[in-house]
Amino acid sequence: MIAECLTKYNGKWYRAGEVLPDTPSVPKETPKESVEKPRYNKKDISFMKLDNLKKLAAELGIEGDHGTKELKQLVIEKLGL
Repeated sequence: MIAECLTKYNGKWYRAGEVLPDTPSVPKETPKESVEKPRYNKKDISFMKLDNLKKLAAELGIEGDHGTKELKQLVIEKLGL
């Protein structure tokens, strides 16, 4: 394909008359493994309800019966925030 005017194709600019590469434009699909889990910050954790906090702690492998304040601190430390 030949560019009829100044054209940007796959991040590169081509002038009128230049030949564009024959690469098919296939939409990129995101693999299911690369979809990230929701990310949290300190504010999210400090305002989190106890039930949700316990679920998050269980996902992170934090076991035991902790108070709310202590559990929040453990989750923050485990996430490296």
